[in-house]
Amino acid sequence: MPDPKPKRTAIVSTGKTALATVAPEISVPLAAAEKTKEVLTGDIVVVRTMRNIGTKKNPVWQEKEVHYNLAAAGLGGLAIAGAALVGVVAWNGFGTLGGGFRGIKDSRKPSSSGNPVVDFFAAVGDAVVAPFKKLTGQP
Repeated sequence: MPDPKPKRTAIVSTGKTALATVAPEISVPLAAAEKTKEVLTGDIVVVRTMRNIGTKKNPVWQEKEVHYNLAAAGLGGLAIAGAALVGVVAWNGFGTLGGGFRGIKDSRKPSSSGNPVVDFFAAVGDAVVAPFKKLTGQP
C-alpha cells in the first residue's frame, strides 16, 4: 500500500522562513497577527455538563460543552454599549448643525390622560414626528 501524501506543514513553515529572510518588516506583523488571532479565538472558559436523558434503569448520558472566548465577550460588550448609546440619544436627543431632533425628555408634554402608558406613547410619538414636522415647516 502506498504511503499517504505528505502533509504540507513543512512547505508553509519554509515559506514563512523565506519571507522572514527576504522581508522581515512583513514577517513581524504577520507573526503578531497570528498570535492575536490565537488569543482572540482561543477559549477562556469551557463548561462541560453531563445529564441523564434516559431512565434510572437505562441511563443515557448526554454531554454538552459551552466555549466562551474573548471575541464573543467583546462582541457582547459592544452590543450592550451600542444599545446604551441608542437609549441615551433617544432620551436626550441629538443636536446637529441643521437642528437635529429633540429627545423624549424635551418633547411636548401631552395633556395628561391619567394613564401613564398612554402618556408615554404620546411623548415617544412626539419625539419621532418632530423631525418630520421641522422638515416640512409645520408647527
